[in-house]
Amino acid sequence: MDSEFCDALKKKFDQIVIFGAGFDSRAERFDHLNKSTKIFELDAPITQQEKLKAFSKKKINVLENLIFVSINFNKESLSKKLIEAGFETSRKSMFLMEEVTIYLSSTAIDSTFSFIRHFSVKGSLVIFDYVNAGVLRKENKYHGEKDIFKTVSRAGETWTFALEEGEIKSFLGHYGFSLKDHSNALQLEKKYFRNPEGKILGKINGTHNIAIGSRRSSTALRYQGQIVITSPAMCGILPIGATRRTFS
Repeated sequence: MDSEFCDALKKKFDQIVIFGAGFDSRAERFDHLNKSTKIFELDAPITQQEKLKAFSKKKINVLENLIFVSINFNKESLSKKLIEAGFETSRKSMFLMEEVTIYLSSTAIDSTFSFIRHFSVKGSLVIFDYVNAGVLRKENKYHGEKDIFKTVSRAGETWTFALEEGEIKSFLGHYGFSLKDHSNALQLEKKYFRNPEGKILGKINGTHNIAIGSRRSSTALRYQGQIVITSPAMCGILPIGATRRTFS
């Protein structure tokens, strides 16, 4: 995901939104590549407070283009919070979710990707990781599957969302994205863990995949100069006077 993040900075994407950012450090690590991109980090207030404390302790200054968006996902409107923070709905954006989808319910997945669909213009990207459905069924087909489940259980967490092998293209298509790139664990090993002689130097957990989707076109509601998402789970009642239009 780092390579895609850097590529978005090099291509001068207007905005990057990181869901469940936690202690993500990409904004700081790759600041030398960032000329004009705004980076929005979404997470719970307590998590962001701890991150800012860590910054202060390490004497790390908050970057000008890094915007913390504190949100209670169960009670607050994601669209409203982002717009209030300066997110511009007509700009090309990247939406990044690392270790997020696996903890969401099917309803939350639909709300999140519907939100991204309505808040993205043509050429915007969504990048996320996910696990294969066989993992949730405990079929034990993938390297490291048993051990990772033990680790997740010890942490008191549960994986709740997955996709069947070969399902990713139709999943993205449902939300208006085409599949730009997809890598499973074996492909990632060949890409990042191979020496000059072609030998694979190490195994990685086989349960996960990384997908990148590109927005085909943008269908959204425009109200007072801003796009407004219509999903009831995210914003509720449609404002009076909003009209539907398609961006190409």
